Amino acid sequence: MARPRIDADRVKEQIIEIARELVIESGGKRLVLSDIADRMGVSQPYIYTHFKNKQALFAVLAERWFTELEEAGQAICATERAWQCKLRDLIQTFLTIKKAEYERDPALFVACLELASPHRDIVERHVAHLHGLVRQILTEIVPPSQLNTMAHMVLDATSAFRVPYEIARAPERATPERAEEVIAALIHYLESCFAENLTTSDILSDPSNADAHPASNQASRTQKTDILPV
Repeated sequence: MARPRIDADRVKEQIIEIARELVIESGGKRLVLSDIADRMGVSQPYIYTHFKNKQALFAVLAERWFTELEEAGQAICATERAWQCKLRDLIQTFLTIKKAEYERDPALFVACLELASPHRDIVERHVAHLHGLVRQILTEIVPPSQLNTMAHMVLDATSAFRVPYEIARAPERATPERAEEVIAALIHYLESCFAENLTTSDILSDPSNADAHPASNQASRTQKTDILPV
């Protein structure tokens, strides 16, 4: 009795893979179910037994793109490293994955964004998931009452390095070096605001805190409006 389910899953995967190939071949300009059916040697109604419409297939393609990013983010958050290291790794990893896709084929990258744009529910779910990862990291230093605000601040400040449209619009700005500057400023800002929540292990585990002491933290608080990236 399990065989039909296995066959259905296999066919569904085949449809998804062919759809992906067609997107690449056409530069994202064309993806219709009849083309998939022709390549598989089946009728178009057969495709509808697995996907109710083209939008449902697009949604799966977009979902898989986000799943790769989310799994990478979850792996980073699961480590025992200091929050500063995890925040840095999270942003840099997202930049590395997305920038690599852009550099492989800029036209295809933009075309795929257009294909995914109608699926706001998937995009919003991904953003909410990313917000949750940042919240999880910041829990180590930010009090619960301010977690949402600080997580949004981090996402806003790093949009140039993680939002695909921003990377496509200004790829010359989406560099690891520039990302590191912004991340370092964010970490410094958070430490200056919430230094009382830092433990000794937090300070020792991050080289940037090697000379940290109460006086310097107090001085940083008076300058925090100048540190926040814009």
